[in-house]
Amino acid sequence: MLLGSYSLDFLVGVAAFLIIGACVLPVRTGPVANALQWRPLALVGVASYSLYLWHVPVIEALIDGGVSTGFAVLTVIAVPVCIAVALASYAVIESPFLRLRRQWARSAAKQEAPPHPNRVPA
Repeated sequence: MLLGSYSLDFLVGVAAFLIIGACVLPVRTGPVANALQWRPLALVGVASYSLYLWHVPVIEALIDGGVSTGFAVLTVIAVPVCIAVALASYAVIESPFLRLRRQWARSAAKQEAPPHPNRVPA
């Protein structure tokens, strides 16, 4: 249900169409494309999974800690804190495991596939 009315649900289809088009079509250079290439934004994109995992607990902890629940105040405080926690989580947790995964993938690729149990050697 979109905005409390099923008569507006077609907007979800229109939005999905536009989002897929934006992802598939070539990007022209301009202010938006340049903003998307900004290095700090790319860094947040790398840690986006950590941001996804941590944003709710961080916001709840901030509210429990006495931060105002007003949108502007909470946004000004929560956004930098959530990004900092996400980057720390990426550096401490995700990045080491990604390095291990690369090592495992290289060693698995070097190993020869085991022979099929029903195949007779030639």
